[in-house]
Amino acid sequence: MDAELSLVLANQALAKPGSFIYDPFVGTGSFLFTCSHFGAFTIGSDIDGRQIRGKDGKGVHTNINQYGLESKILDGFVADLNHHPWRRNLTGENQGIFDAIVTDV
Repeated sequence: MDAELSLVLANQALAKPGSFIYDPFVGTGSFLFTCSHFGAFTIGSDIDGRQIRGKDGKGVHTNINQYGLESKILDGFVADLNHHPWRRNLTGENQGIFDAIVTDV
């Protein structure tokens, strides 16, 4: 992901301290880093866990530690968005968990 594009999208998502932002196609985590840089709490998922885990012990979590964002990036997990864990409540209303959803797909 181009760094400038990532910063632009974080601005469009209004990433700010206390906001909660989700990246459903996290890949290597570029949006997690930029949104967290602005103070947002972030979480990401990907259908392919290899992207999140990385290779030879160097993955998304290595970069999180390198940039000192442990308190902002909550985690990453493997999920198929056809069967995502966020559903409508029993009344059919959307629960509104996230302040923004960012993605480059």
